[in-house]
Amino acid sequence: MAEFENLVTRVTRIMNDLQMKYVFVGGFAVIFHGRSRTTTDLDIILDNDPSKFPLFLAALKNANFDVMENQVRMAIKEGTNVSIFDNESLLRIDLKMSRGSDEKEVLQQAIEESYKGLRIRLAPVEQVLYGKILYLGDISDIPDSELLSYNDIVDFITVFRRQKDINIEWLKKKAATRGLELTLQRLLKLARTNFQTQKKLF
Repeated sequence: MAEFENLVTRVTRIMNDLQMKYVFVGGFAVIFHGRSRTTTDLDIILDNDPSKFPLFLAALKNANFDVMENQVRMAIKEGTNVSIFDNESLLRIDLKMSRGSDEKEVLQQAIEESYKGLRIRLAPVEQVLYGKILYLGDISDIPDSELLSYNDIVDFITVFRRQKDINIEWLKKKAATRGLELTLQRLLKLARTNFQTQKKLF
C-alpha cells in the first residue's frame, strides 16, 4: 500500500505542477469510493494537450519512471492506452488520452479530493459505476450463480452500496446509449439485494 501511495503522490505532483487536466479512474477511483482492494496500476485519463506532453514525459523520467517515448507518442497519436512502469516498485501507470465523448465527459466532471495532503482529480461515483458497466459489457450469458465471482461486479456492488445520492437516472441514460440497460438492471438488482453470500463481501 505504501508503494501505491508513493506512486500516486509522485504522479499527482507532476500533473499538478504542470497544471494538467487529468482524472483518476479505474481501481484507484474504486478504492477511493469505498471498495477495499488492491491494484497494481494507476489509471489516468489526460486531456489531449500535446503542448504539455514533452514536459510531462521528462518529469516522469526525472521521477524514476520507465518512459518508452516512442510507445507513449504512438499511443498519444492513436488515442490508445499506454503503460509506464515505475522503477521504484512493480506498479505501473496506465495512461489514456481523452478523445471520445465519454473520456471528455469524465474529465469535465472530475471532482477534487484530498489525498495524502495533495489535491487530486477523481472520477465521480457515477462515472466509476458507468466505467464498470462499459468494461463488463453484455453479461446476459453469465448465470446469477457466477456473477459474484467477477471482481468488476463486486466493485460495482460495493461502491454502489457505500455511496449516497447516486444519480441513477444519469446511469440509466448512459447505459442506454451503449445498449447496456440489461447489464445495469442486473447490477442494480444485485446491489439492492441482501443475499447472504454478499454480506461477507462488505
